[in-house]
Amino acid sequence: MPRAAPNSQHHPSRPNGAGTVSGWAILQEHRRHASAYPLNVLVWGPGADGGREYRARCKLRDKLTELGHDAKFSEELCVEPDALADPMNDEHLQAEAAQIIVMIYGSRGTQTERDFILTDRELAQKAIILVEKQLYETIRKRSLAGKSWEEMGQVARIIVYRKSERLQNLVDKVCKITQQIRTALYVRDLRRKVINGR
Repeated sequence: MPRAAPNSQHHPSRPNGAGTVSGWAILQEHRRHASAYPLNVLVWGPGADGGREYRARCKLRDKLTELGHDAKFSEELCVEPDALADPMNDEHLQAEAAQIIVMIYGSRGTQTERDFILTDRELAQKAIILVEKQLYETIRKRSLAGKSWEEMGQVARIIVYRKSERLQNLVDKVCKITQQIRTALYVRDLRRKVINGR
């Protein structure tokens, strides 16, 4: 299951009393907190030589950061002083720590990440995968990996796009899904706090 967000904002109190928010004002407070709930987002995709897809990856990281998330490339996390010597093992830990994994599929690196990390259903359920339509059809119909993709598609969110599609459209689609996840995780964490009496 996804981890709780770091530095999460204080949740408005439920009980009515001095110094607490009550009635419908609680609803407004919860909506405000839910719409700004910060998540750890891992953004996978091609490197700097990846052309259009790399530009989309940068746009995604920047937009998600602008929306209040802590969005990172694996390359940024792998150079931290305490990173593991084996990048693939470190990326696996990154995927465990992330609450959302966004992948622009196609490069050799993303193929490896998908094959060795996102075949884990628990990690795949955090994933939003963007894949070009013609490539996706080839994978599903002609590749031995087709069955693996079909299984992953049962839990991951797969966005199939055309080469002609505007980058901003892809960014908007990912941000819409991310907002839905953000709200769901806020509600989940709120329920945990209520159950724990915090």
